[in-house]
Amino acid sequence: MNLQTQQTETYEADIVVQALGYRPDGRLKDVLEGCAEHVIAIGDCTGIGNIIGATTEAYEAVWNL
Repeated sequence: MNLQTQQTETYEADIVVQALGYRPDGRLKDVLEGCAEHVIAIGDCTGIGNIIGATTEAYEAVWNL
């Protein structure tokens, strides 16, 4: 839901992973290897951080594909 407009938003995706925790855990990347052409670990998968850092990592990962 968009908190500003109070409207529900829908996005098409093949897979969405939401990982929450306090310790880096890269096991999911290992599981997903081979399922797609590119599997890139970012965010808390590689080290504890914040949403700004994770978003920056995601942008850079996509840009470098």
